[in-house]
Amino acid sequence: LSRFHYASAGLIRGRVSESVSYLRAIVLEESPDLRFRVALAASRWFAELARTDSASPEEVLAVLEKGLEAEPSQPQLLLDLATLFAGGKTGARVETLRQALRNALDRGRLVVPMHFALGNEAWAGGRKSEARSHWEAAYRANPEIPVLVNNLAYALAWTEPVDPNRALDMIDRAFSTRPDAPIYRATRGQVLVKLGRWKEAADEMEKALAAGLSDKDLLEK
Repeated sequence: LSRFHYASAGLIRGRVSESVSYLRAIVLEESPDLRFRVALAASRWFAELARTDSASPEEVLAVLEKGLEAEPSQPQLLLDLATLFAGGKTGARVETLRQALRNALDRGRLVVPMHFALGNEAWAGGRKSEARSHWEAAYRANPEIPVLVNNLAYALAWTEPVDPNRALDMIDRAFSTRPDAPIYRATRGQVLVKLGRWKEAADEMEKALAAGLSDKDLLEK
């Protein structure tokens, strides 16, 4: 735990390289508390370091990898990475970081998070088949990440060749891990629409909206 505290303190003081070195050196073993702390810290660091020039692409990559080592399905890290690839973010710094991450994927590193992020980028750009291919690749590497399963289930229901039965099986498994997450309930409702199970679909969507889901939270067909 002392290495974790040194790493956190160093980052606060602006000593990025030193902090990343401490973070890399942490032996996670089987401590759920330490794993949680490292994954949470890494998600915060990654978002911050990706926005600034205070770290090299290699250091940002190290933070991402350590966080995912601590918690492979850490949703905030996955979403932060996807945001980095979303449209509208330009500049030499961002492009350098994106290229470093793509190079990592080419070398067989960060397979799941990179395919997840590139799938999100493709979907937002209207390239639905490309997005589905990326999410399928990520799913083959790790089928236990609910936010990924949610996206792939939606794509299976609404892109050709449609496979709503497989989509329902997937979203049921994701929903069973997070029954409190309205986005999974909404996706389940939309899959049920594709299956023609109208009443069940309406019930699911009503429950999702009652739980606070807004239209902007939904993937667009």
